Amino acid sequence: MNAVAHSLWVSALALLLAGCGGSSSAPPPLAVSTSSLASATAHAPYSAELVANGGTAPYSWSLKAGALPSGISLSPDGVISGNPFAGGTANFTVLVSDSGSPAQVATQALTLKVSVAPLAVATNALPDAAVSSGFTATLAAQGGSGSYSWSVQSGLLPAGVTLSPSGSLSGVPTSVGIFTFAATVSDASIPQQTASETYNLLVAATGPTTQVALAATPSSISMGGAFAGLSYEKHTMSSALFSPGNSTLIALFSRLGPSLLRIGGNSVDHTLWSASGPGETTDQVSPSDVDRLAGFLQACNWQVLYGIEFLDEAASPVAPTDPSLVANEAVYAMQSLGDRLYGFELGNEPDLYHNQISGFTYSNFQSDWQIYRDAILAAVAAAKSAGTLPQSATPRFTGPAAAYDQTDYITPFAANESSNIFLLTRHYYVANGQNATSTMTLLLTPDPNLPPELAAMESSAAGNHIASGYRISEANSFYNGGAPGVSDGFGTSLWAINFLFTNAWAGSIGVNFHGGGDGPGYTPIADNGVAALEARPEYYGIYLFSQAANGQLVATTSTPASNSLYAYAVTGGGTTHVVLVNTSATTSYNVSVAFSAPVSHASFLTLTGPSLGATSGQLLNGAVIQADGSWAETVPPSLPIAGGQLQVPVAAGSALLLNAQ
Repeated sequence: MNAVAHSLWVSALALLLAGCGGSSSAPPPLAVSTSSLASATAHAPYSAELVANGGTAPYSWSLKAGALPSGISLSPDGVISGNPFAGGTANFTVLVSDSGSPAQVATQALTLKVSVAPLAVATNALPDAAVSSGFTATLAAQGGSGSYSWSVQSGLLPAGVTLSPSGSLSGVPTSVGIFTFAATVSDASIPQQTASETYNLLVAATGPTTQVALAATPSSISMGGAFAGLSYEKHTMSSALFSPGNSTLIALFSRLGPSLLRIGGNSVDHTLWSASGPGETTDQVSPSDVDRLAGFLQACNWQVLYGIEFLDEAASPVAPTDPSLVANEAVYAMQSLGDRLYGFELGNEPDLYHNQISGFTYSNFQSDWQIYRDAILAAVAAAKSAGTLPQSATPRFTGPAAAYDQTDYITPFAANESSNIFLLTRHYYVANGQNATSTMTLLLTPDPNLPPELAAMESSAAGNHIASGYRISEANSFYNGGAPGVSDGFGTSLWAINFLFTNAWAGSIGVNFHGGGDGPGYTPIADNGVAALEARPEYYGIYLFSQAANGQLVATTSTPASNSLYAYAVTGGGTTHVVLVNTSATTSYNVSVAFSAPVSHASFLTLTGPSLGATSGQLLNGAVIQADGSWAETVPPSLPIAGGQLQVPVAAGSALLLNAQ
């Protein structure tokens, strides 16, 4: 057989065999190509595709053994995907089958590690709410492991709004204002992770917006940090209250200061000097009492306007004090107090001395005042010669510390003693606390007599070239101890702010709020004679004012005008301070502040209370200032200012300080 015939024979045989059912080769064995998986992150999307080879496509995948991480699934087409719920390591076996007949199968053991990212809060800010309207918002988190659980860590939510464990804020707010709270989210990690974020929730009032515009140019009136001070009775020096070891009172003073303490009051004339006295003796001041006061002032970084007796009320009949006692006390005070001594005040409310000495007049007061002054100057000169006072020591005098009489006491004293005093002083109270008409309404209604009284003081000080101008060295709501339930009510905090700004605009260099003790009347700080017991509502108003007191006053205009919403502004140190005070018991305001200088954000303080008459429950940024001066404030995030405008709600019976930069 030749080669061609052989080839044809082979081909024919192949065709014959094929036609008789001859088979081709079998497919290769099925196998899983994927031998490892990339790690996943809890709460983050994950996807990985399994790959097989051999067998007959298409393939079908399933889980044979073990378990996938919670939140992850395996699809029939071999995709492992989902959002893993928790951290950990999952060991499992996958099975793949092909489409052959019979079907081939293959398995592969795999490991999927789920790492845990740091837990973090994803919601940065909240939408505004409106009073009496439904509000909802959802807080979101990221990272961590397992389910999230939310709670309020500190601060306050508006009444009517709650935060659920799932992070849902919802409800109908029933109060107006800026509510700051810190929300904490926790996960199911072991150990558990937590994360927190602080939010401002603004609840707007119903009704139109009041526009508050700041003048483009500050006024020429400046305020110093010691503008808001305190005043105590002279007999307080006979106790251990003003002691360098009284940490509670020092802390409360320090929170307001550095500022000016005035020692005086009615008791100044029955608390006499005793150079050899043992100290802490009723109706007596001795060297150890002055030394104790010096240590207290040093600890809280305050100065003192030191009152010295003018009348000897222990004498019968009452008569002017022995000038030598006055002089000796003054010299020792200068030695002990040093630079903590701001100046001397001789006597207290001489325009009322006629109640103790019949026929006492201004002429008597001025004559005796000069006798005391001359005695002090002579004693100081002798102390310098003896080396017990430095040559630079110079006593400074203030006066007349009158109760009210501008015409017969303050005006002539300013004219007669202008070269001998550096500060003109008087006192102020709204009315008699024992009168039934001394109510919160009266207190919060602007006193029509105050502006002309302050104007007269300004005129007397400026017209007689008194170096430091004038100061209200003793003031509070109602005299005779105050009106219980009014003088210790929350409304006094708002009155104090308005009163301080009224004084500032009238050119005063400051006010000393009288107090002491723990009675139901007025006192910014209640004490038991040894330690501070609590910061009363009035203290809160003084504190809020003190945070804005350094700088130049800026005029404001409110549109429409209101008889219960007051707006003040101060600029200094690159910050514009705006203080809004709402004395209405029922009306809340939406306020839009228009800044005249470029600003981008504002920190703030909110001052709130249960009611104008409430004697407790006052809050500053949602927290109480404790008796030891501590304040667990939830520090609020700054409010953004867009286009020079900032809209804020001001609740009824509240105050708000904005610090814009």
